[in-house]
Amino acid sequence: MDKKIIINADDFGLSYGVSDGILKAHQEGIVTSTSLMTNQIDSVRALIEGLKYPNLGIGVHLVITKGSPISNQNDVCSLVDSTGEFYNQNELYKRRGKIEINEIYIEYCNQIERFFRISGRLPNHLNTHHFIGNIYPPFFKILLKVAEKYNLPIRFPKFEERLFDINELTYLLGGIPVEKLRKYQEENYNLLKNSKVIYPDNFIPGFFGINKITKENLLSILDSSDQLTEIMVHPGFIDKYLTKISTYTDERKKELNVLISREIKEYVKSNRVNLINQEFLIHNSIQI
Repeated sequence: MDKKIIINADDFGLSYGVSDGILKAHQEGIVTSTSLMTNQIDSVRALIEGLKYPNLGIGVHLVITKGSPISNQNDVCSLVDSTGEFYNQNELYKRRGKIEINEIYIEYCNQIERFFRISGRLPNHLNTHHFIGNIYPPFFKILLKVAEKYNLPIRFPKFEERLFDINELTYLLGGIPVEKLRKYQEENYNLLKNSKVIYPDNFIPGFFGINKITKENLLSILDSSDQLTEIMVHPGFIDKYLTKISTYTDERKKELNVLISREIKEYVKSNRVNLINQEFLIHNSIQI
């Protein structure tokens, strides 16, 4: 039986280099899907370019931890600082008790509506920029509410902690205490099972971080994947703007090189790996 795997590139629209790198990883590599940050500098151009590739699934990478909101700032004032920018993920988690949860719903909906205004169609999936939106249960509830409103699949809210050492996991979670992860993931999984939202069987973020970006690691991830799995990736080219706004820079180019490598493409071809995007979920209404 063929494996069904979604290779999803996060951060589409973050910068020109990131967007172009993602498109190259789709054209010449194994990326099948990408998630657009609608509030970032290259969001319009990236989406218009991405729509030229009919086999590329494009969703929305919902953002409440970087840049400024799409919404009127008066409508989401608990989410932004005195400059009108979103709090970073560490600060957002610290301030979680002060956040007006409905403001997240407003902002998420406005980001999806912006995608629709640019493209004339809905995205084919939703996920969140930084893990706080997919792991902290009160925020995850809003993600479910929005996904149900637009009838869109989301990212599976659980992953294997053993994929990372403690330092890597701390960096990945960005403010969420490591000791809370298992509790939060179980709570979210129960919320998801009791919803009408569709999602892949598995989610693997294990190709993230300088020590994880190797052909050997990606081959191991592909080989171990079963059922319908989403693998998170962050390919891109480095540009000056990216170096000013992100600490994840050289890693993106390294990811790109692995994702378009001959060895990876040959493995996919030789091992009956069925590379898909979230349209498969929508059309088959898979819900575990």
